[in-house]
Amino acid sequence: MVINFLNSYNKNTFSTERYNFYSKRNDDFNFILNIYAYDKKTKTEVKIYIPDIWDEEEKAYIPPVKPQNIAIEGSISNYQKLRIKKAFIKLANEQNEYFNVKNFWVMELVKLAIQPIQILHEWSTHRCFCDEKFNNIWVYDFPNVNEEPSFMLVDEYYKQIAVISFKEPKYLFKGIYKRDMAKAKLWNLDEQTIKELIDFLNAPSKRAESEFYTGYKKYVKTNWQQLIFEYNHNTAGWGWDETGFDIPPEKDTQRFLEVEALPFDLPIPDYKKLLKHIF
Repeated sequence: MVINFLNSYNKNTFSTERYNFYSKRNDDFNFILNIYAYDKKTKTEVKIYIPDIWDEEEKAYIPPVKPQNIAIEGSISNYQKLRIKKAFIKLANEQNEYFNVKNFWVMELVKLAIQPIQILHEWSTHRCFCDEKFNNIWVYDFPNVNEEPSFMLVDEYYKQIAVISFKEPKYLFKGIYKRDMAKAKLWNLDEQTIKELIDFLNAPSKRAESEFYTGYKKYVKTNWQQLIFEYNHNTAGWGWDETGFDIPPEKDTQRFLEVEALPFDLPIPDYKKLLKHIF
């Protein structure tokens, strides 16, 4: 049924008197649904973005119902954009006779068939500190099995990244940081930033004192140990089985992932030596 529909699909499948709405391959691999609108009168093509819309009453995702649910990229007037949005909303919420669902879900099906999400996690990361000076410290979710454990400092514009080894005072990437679709310049930390980072890692963990982080009580006293905890739990798959955090991460043979886990007595490397490893 689906194959037959896709074989018959063309740019006129979802159309109004004035507009065609269709999907085609492009270089946009983000998770926001994007399709195209073609104005038959002005012979103009624009790109439409439709973020996921969650309906709290229905407890389900729904098609767009308001113009503000949609964003349009293209050199046309706001009036023209509003016309396209209204036409799309009306068409998207009409019942599709072939599948007996709203047209919007069929449009999404077509988009995924024409351009499936090639890599589910282009750059999936975990923030280790919030409301702290160094709230820009992250760990990567899916490193290679044999990859050296590391954490990242990301600048406020997400354009520079310093990928630092947990075990040695060295950067793990040279030149350009690249993970599948993610790409950024390497960030060489200056002397003052490195000093502040070391002081921060040695400082007591605020989260360890919170009643909401019971797993911390056995292992975490400093921000360095908090960073190790978050890496072990998020990246090395520790603490997700029935034993929870009872078994130290480096001794837990039931971890969900084969990525190396780190002991909590791992000393902080002399990160001042990072100044000698500028790229």
